[in-house]
Amino acid sequence: MSKQIFKILFSCAIFLTLPNFSQAAIIFEDNFDASTDWQSQQLTLGGGGIVWGTPTYSGSCSGYCPPQNWTSYRASQSLWTPNDRDTYLIDSTGARGVNGKGLTYNVESTGEWGTWSGGGIDKYLGAVGYQKLFVRFWIKETAEFCWGSSDLNLNAMGKLIRISALRRDPTINPDTFNPQLYPSADTSPTLIGNAYRRFQPNYGIPAQFDMEERYAPNYEYGPQCTFGLQPSSCASEAPSSITIPHDASGYCGDDQWHSYEYYVELNSALGATDGVYKAWLDGTLVAQKSNVPWVKSGTDTNGTAMTLDTGWNWIMIADNIDSTAYAKADHVEMARYIDDVVAYTPMAGTEDECAGTCVGGRLPQNYTQSAADIISPAAPTGLGVE
Repeated sequence: MSKQIFKILFSCAIFLTLPNFSQAAIIFEDNFDASTDWQSQQLTLGGGGIVWGTPTYSGSCSGYCPPQNWTSYRASQSLWTPNDRDTYLIDSTGARGVNGKGLTYNVESTGEWGTWSGGGIDKYLGAVGYQKLFVRFWIKETAEFCWGSSDLNLNAMGKLIRISALRRDPTINPDTFNPQLYPSADTSPTLIGNAYRRFQPNYGIPAQFDMEERYAPNYEYGPQCTFGLQPSSCASEAPSSITIPHDASGYCGDDQWHSYEYYVELNSALGATDGVYKAWLDGTLVAQKSNVPWVKSGTDTNGTAMTLDTGWNWIMIADNIDSTAYAKADHVEMARYIDDVVAYTPMAGTEDECAGTCVGGRLPQNYTQSAADIISPAAPTGLGVE
């Protein structure tokens, strides 16, 4: 009997040390409605970017604090002086609904390939993290928001999301490392979801869904897979030819709200090629891979031996962007809108949020944040709850 009790206690102890493998729950959500009106700061040309640490981390910031419910943000310096708009703004302008609020993301058009602008807002989900994680948000790109133009027919690219597994807690001592810094051993592994508009004629004009893999240890570069119009670098797992939504020209936004959703799943053992990522646009699968070795064996440059004890726990919505629609000398800033962000683990289907319509662990496409959930629940620090 004592041996049996010992086995049970030992199994429970092991379970407590693992990421949240079996929890079915909404981990974080924000529709910005309860936020006070807020705007980020942006320094003009020559002033440098605003990044992690004392400037923007919510636990130590002064004058550069992130919006309510978020951990931090970063904003690149303006490409010109003076700049007309700050990078981020929370007010009624960016709301998806008739009422409420949303996030406006103002982007400066660089007019040249390889010059980046913009920034991202970050959410830390706790030290333990999650083996499986969905992240959904809504974006509207207006007719003024253009990836490229026929006048300057250049490549264009912008990050829509980064999802990482941080082995060190960035909030304990913000000066220890910068979770916004890529490449870095601390930000490994990472999924990067991009919009990528390639100039090459065979790709056509519209931007495509583009996914980048970064492995632990030490931010090892994996394949960069472009899904959508052919040629596709990962055609065998590209489920459709859907591109980033656009107007009739193919260069600019369609002025409609669209749902973007991403899923990441750690590999089952160190070096195992069974990690997963997926992406959906308006509920339709647009990208997937199921042979990703997110965490390999070895030790990173911090001296940390690799394990699977830490799951996905860092989300960066949006991030730097290189729009080549207008020449830099034209000083054109374009607005895109973001709203209704939700991060969650796979749903069993019986949860109230599912309303009987969860498929494949995903929330219903028409899921909306309830008033009771406006203030995000704290992430668990250990035991997963079924």
